[in-house]
Amino acid sequence: MASESEAHTPPPVAETSLEAEPPSGPAAALILAGGIGCLCMGVVTTLSEASTGIADDLQWSDRVGPLSGKTVITVIIFLAAWIVLHGVWRRSHPPLRPSPPPASF
Repeated sequence: MASESEAHTPPPVAETSLEAEPPSGPAAALILAGGIGCLCMGVVTTLSEASTGIADDLQWSDRVGPLSGKTVITVIIFLAAWIVLHGVWRRSHPPLRPSPPPASF
């Protein structure tokens, strides 16, 4: 038969990880910067198709045509947005999923 002190010992505590979950801010910054880059590409493409002057200004390479200016501008905007958002959110935990709508009765 077990002694009285052995019968009342608490169960072992599960080991917890000493490492905290990494912040989700950098991932959110990258996702939002990608969306901003896509929006920029759409706007620049629309402006280029609407105006021949803008299309001529965006033709930085004769072999590529106006696509060269569109992509370079888009990449610059994407990188700038990523750097700024990463600086703002690097230690934060913004929600990556939308919250569920409240239950209606």
